[in-house]
Amino acid sequence: MKKLLSIFVVCALLAMGCNNKKQTISSDNLQGRYEIDFSAALSQFTDDEEDDFAKAFAAMLLAQLELTMQFDGDRLIIDGSDAVSGLINAFAEEGEGMPFAVDYKIVNDSVLCTRENVNAEFNEIGVLRKMGESFDYLQFVTSNDDGEDIVLTMRKIY
Repeated sequence: MKKLLSIFVVCALLAMGCNNKKQTISSDNLQGRYEIDFSAALSQFTDDEEDDFAKAFAAMLLAQLELTMQFDGDRLIIDGSDAVSGLINAFAEEGEGMPFAVDYKIVNDSVLCTRENVNAEFNEIGVLRKMGESFDYLQFVTSNDDGEDIVLTMRKIY
């Protein structure tokens, strides 16, 4: 009987641990506008011992970038400052620019997926993590072409 009770307690504890919704992110909780903080990316450029012109220029550019992500229903609207708009317009195809909107959904409690139109499939673009009990601060984790993680902090504006 004691063995059966021990197994039951272990199973109950495991079930409670699996049902912990503390880090669960849903579309309903995300609603609002978030400002993206590029300081973590900026520190990647300034941490290296080499201080050449390209790294200094990249650090200066990142310091001028202001980007927001707004979760509005099932749409993700991305907007930015004049510096971001100029950068996007310089490299984007005709007809693309800021702000732009895409459909989004959250899968597996934290994976952010987007698609450009209703005929396209959703693509995973990164993972969202809560940085506390509320949704005022989030981390957006994605990776670059080399597979290195890029971590951006998002602060809720409204």
